[in-house]
Amino acid sequence: MREIKLRAWYPGYTAISDNETSIPPMMCDVVRFEKTSDYYDTYVLDSHKRTGSSLFAVPVYRVESDEQQSIIMQYTEHKDKNGNDIYEGDVLKCHDGLHGKDFIGEVKMQDGCWSIDFSHLPDGQKPFHPMIGWNRDLDYLKMYHPVLGNSMEVIGNVYENPELIER
Repeated sequence: MREIKLRAWYPGYTAISDNETSIPPMMCDVVRFEKTSDYYDTYVLDSHKRTGSSLFAVPVYRVESDEQQSIIMQYTEHKDKNGNDIYEGDVLKCHDGLHGKDFIGEVKMQDGCWSIDFSHLPDGQKPFHPMIGWNRDLDYLKMYHPVLGNSMEVIGNVYENPELIER
């Protein structure tokens, strides 16, 4: 059975009065989903940052956010070489054992499959695999592609680390 997990990028909130609290931008776990109207959904989000001892750690922030405010990302059911969950929007470093090069790409849904997008790289610096049927630079590879093997490593995400995939 497919494991469904979601996380969200919450862009933060700036208090507009003295009785409100500002909340910084942060990556969150989606802990609850509510259908609040015909037009949009509400998500309850817990910050990844925790406070307290490890046994009793609680999220620093719990916020409600709608899909207009937050960016919801889906778990791909893949793990990187260190055992970390891979989500949509993660930035991966992949090693091409065939050519001995590392490539950095973003996890996206393309053609109905989880893929690593290399389109931000200039031609000549993208993965190139004539031995497996392609004779051109690749804009993306499916995450289950055998060339990747167990070489994928999460090094950040496009919201907290946009500099990792700048064009």
